[in-house]
Amino acid sequence: MIHRQNLDSLIFSYVKKLLFILCFTSAINAQFDPPNIEYKGFSKIDCLGLIVSGLEEEVLLSEMEKIFFTIGQETLSKNVTLGSFTDCPLYPLSIQFVTKQNKDGTFSGTISVAVEATVESTTIEVKYPSVDRENWYYQVGFMPIIEDKIVLNNSDNTYILHETKMLMQKVLDQFALYSIEYP
Repeated sequence: MIHRQNLDSLIFSYVKKLLFILCFTSAINAQFDPPNIEYKGFSKIDCLGLIVSGLEEEVLLSEMEKIFFTIGQETLSKNVTLGSFTDCPLYPLSIQFVTKQNKDGTFSGTISVAVEATVESTTIEVKYPSVDRENWYYQVGFMPIIEDKIVLNNSDNTYILHETKMLMQKVLDQFALYSIEYP
């Protein structure tokens, strides 16, 4: 016959194990859930600034500026001014390089291109349906609204420039569509 105290400790032990398994399963599932954050207010963005980080080479920086202005003028409405980050600090088109130079002079790492909104932003609004299905909130923090990345492996400057151009085009195309769909 099991004593009451032993039965209570046995039940408590099983409940602890069950809670651990449930929490662990929830954590794993949460990693694979797609983000369901919604944004609106794209048509209110009137200035998009370029900021490039993680790249030191002046020739590539200059080429990226040219590409940004060319693609931006072709893709975006005339209501959006393009400039540097100092001209348009609220909404940068951020290009981030996290690369290392290999022994043969090529580069490996990642390139990320994103349209971001800064803490001072009052035009982009965000909805977090998993938390609050009804209310919209102003953008908080310095976070990507639209982002795309690519992995580089033993890439030269020509390839890096080509891939950055493609990422910029994809992100700005998405931005142009969002400004129509989510005014």
